[in-house]
Amino acid sequence: MPWGEIIMLTANMSLECPALITVKLIDSKWKLLILWELSHGDCRFGDILKNIGGIRQKVLTQSLRSLEADGLVSRQVYAEVPPRVEYSVTDLARDLAKVLDVMGEWGIKYAEMKAGHAIEWHFSGKSDRNAVRDDRRLRRELGSGHNELTS
Repeated sequence: MPWGEIIMLTANMSLECPALITVKLIDSKWKLLILWELSHGDCRFGDILKNIGGIRQKVLTQSLRSLEADGLVSRQVYAEVPPRVEYSVTDLARDLAKVLDVMGEWGIKYAEMKAGHAIEWHFSGKSDRNAVRDDRRLRRELGSGHNELTS
């Protein structure tokens, strides 16, 4: 969402829920996962594509452009042959990462409550195959009615 739209949104919305601004900035699961991935270190496009399972190249490109326009992601182009481009989170996004960490902690508590027992979580700092396996296992444990947790 471009900054102009955010300014319009904040001017038009009730101040009763300023969290809506944050939700609008990370309005897709892909943006959330991209920010999570980059919060653990700079990445090249191909690495992000590989580490975030299921995202299409077009969607990743659009999401990165949007996050860059919103001031959450920085794109560094190196004058090399072939050209090298790295993406990183900005200081603004580092503050947001703290919020995402708290959301993640709450999500774990919620998932464990719905499953009725503690769930072993595997976080390596980067997206990995364990996380995908855990996602599938969690969906089974919570039942098909709770797929919105990870969809």
